[in-house]
Amino acid sequence: MADGKRCRKKRIWCKRCLGSFLLPLRYERHLKFCRRPDHVDTVWTMPEEPYNFVTFRNKRHQARVPFVIYIDFESVLKPVAENDELHRAGRHTVREQEHIPCAVGIKVVSTLPKNKFNMPYEWISQEGEDEQPSLATKFLVRLLEIEQQLLEVLFDDQNLIWTPENQRTFDSETRCYLCKRDFDDALAVRDQIWQKVRDHDHMTGLYRGAAHGICNLQVRIKLILLF
Repeated sequence: MADGKRCRKKRIWCKRCLGSFLLPLRYERHLKFCRRPDHVDTVWTMPEEPYNFVTFRNKRHQARVPFVIYIDFESVLKPVAENDELHRAGRHTVREQEHIPCAVGIKVVSTLPKNKFNMPYEWISQEGEDEQPSLATKFLVRLLEIEQQLLEVLFDDQNLIWTPENQRTFDSETRCYLCKRDFDDALAVRDQIWQKVRDHDHMTGLYRGAAHGICNLQVRIKLILLF
């Protein structure tokens, strides 16, 4: 039924078979057949097995990102004169004010414990509109410095911390905790990517669960988000 949204014209929907029609005459002709006792089919049919369910494939999106950077710009409003070239923004749009950046705040949030990573909130200000370097330049330079610090932490892989309890848990698990599919020894023999492996957090070294080899490779992510 969602396909009907592509057409902006008004549609008439049959409540019995979920068919849609643009012309009332065609709808009336359709009702003569649709209302018959031996007519039980619907226009929109459900898929049959094994295509009648939806699965999640992007396993890399299941892992929490270790760092998120939140950025907030503050600006002062400068009036724009009518004779200024910035005043006319479009055919039906005019600019009454211009945003002049005066400060920016940066906060890095991490899923790591504070004893392993802790970066306090910081801010950068601009004293005057003509001050050099500009606020945007100082912000980008500082952002690149923060990036280097975070990359050093991201690529500092920690070895797997393995305990007897982890071993018992791993031996008892019969399903991949990422894709929720059962482990198949016969399939693993034919292709090593389906072997049962130990997945761990490369930032902390903690064991996360048993997974297929292919799933384990997909879930590792090296990404820094900006908001």
